[in-house]
Amino acid sequence: MKLRNKMFQFVLKLCVIVSILLAVDAVSVKQVPDRWIVPKCCPLGFTLSEQSPPSSCVPTALMLEPEYWGADPLPPNDTQVDVLIGNPCPYGKYRLEPHKDSLDEFIVLRNGSLLVPFQNPYLLDITDYCLDLFETPNGPVALPLICFSSSSEQSPDFWKNLALTIYPLGLLLSVPFLIATLLIYALIPELRDTRGKSLCCHISCLILAYIALATVQLGGPSLSENMCVMIAFLIQFSFLACFFWLNVLCFDTWWRVTSPFTYSNHKIELKKMLWYSLYAWCFPLLVLLSTVLMELTPFIPPSYLKPNFAYNCWFSNDLAALGYFYGPMGFILISNMVFFLLSARRLCKPIHFYADTKAEAPVSQKTALQRRLDMFKQCAFLFVVMGVNWFAELISWALGGPSAVWFVTDVLNTLQGVIIFIIFVLYVPRAKRLTMQFISSRFGQSE
Repeated sequence: MKLRNKMFQFVLKLCVIVSILLAVDAVSVKQVPDRWIVPKCCPLGFTLSEQSPPSSCVPTALMLEPEYWGADPLPPNDTQVDVLIGNPCPYGKYRLEPHKDSLDEFIVLRNGSLLVPFQNPYLLDITDYCLDLFETPNGPVALPLICFSSSSEQSPDFWKNLALTIYPLGLLLSVPFLIATLLIYALIPELRDTRGKSLCCHISCLILAYIALATVQLGGPSLSENMCVMIAFLIQFSFLACFFWLNVLCFDTWWRVTSPFTYSNHKIELKKMLWYSLYAWCFPLLVLLSTVLMELTPFIPPSYLKPNFAYNCWFSNDLAALGYFYGPMGFILISNMVFFLLSARRLCKPIHFYADTKAEAPVSQKTALQRRLDMFKQCAFLFVVMGVNWFAELISWALGGPSAVWFVTDVLNTLQGVIIFIIFVLYVPRAKRLTMQFISSRFGQSE
């Protein structure tokens, strides 16, 4: 939806942009027929520092050569160029970065005005911005710094600041609960069936994803570009694998509640686990390999398909995020919903049947039915609590909006480790009983 809106806005504004360009170009020719204007933040031979203090000017040997509308790049010392040096922003400024976000695209006009099609207002005067030179992965580039209109615009978003504090804590709080659940299902033989192994794979991926995501949120600007790229690859793969293993759990639930009450031997379960593993590991790996190829191949130009992880340890544009992450994620979530609804539909009839004839039903079938009901309840809780939260994450990415709107669901997403522990350990009597027996036996042996 967000991408479609952007395309619609682009098409809608195209005629307006062209008319603005023609009008401004005509006016600028009348006002300044033979000269060009460039507002520069720092004196010639200097550029703005990206270190501390961020607004100071530091010497540079590079020459600022902005690209003007309808002309080749011109250096500031050219006789056709008038350079206006100084900081026009009393309330501070922020930088446009079109190499990170396509909405930051800009055009410098011959009279010094700046056309920013996707900003409001579209046209900025020389008193509203200044240009300077900055290093990017594509080399030095002249970028505009836009003035805040008042000091209130600099005030940070309360919800964003709160999120930056709460999210890492929630992620790190979830990790011990995930590790506890992983150990319980990995060490207790009765729980180490196909479903238990699938749950262990899902939890392992979630542990890696949460640790990597907390590292990015806590490390922030201190991470190097190479470290940022590597962590972004890890976050992408671990979350995608987590979604695919969740899909395996939902499929396995549907398979078990719709299949006859037959004995499944070890060989069949092993073969099933092999197919599950091929599906849940290979597809995320294929997506990761395509992402690595696009990110690290030097001759592929920066485009909407290039992830550009180095900027903020995640995708730098929406189309890349859609293709390499949110698209597969959305497909898996819809698939999980289909398996959940099919399982619920199939269970309705046996539930009513055994409600009347439970006494006459064979013991093994009654036990199998109860196991399937428990399994479906777990899947239902998992779908409602986790599936809805991930749907909210997908919607918040697609539609955007104020940080406060999605704060609750984002916090719940960080606490999935606690939720998983409650659903698969505390809520399941069999798992809780086997866990207590396992702990008692271990403590008994140690004594």
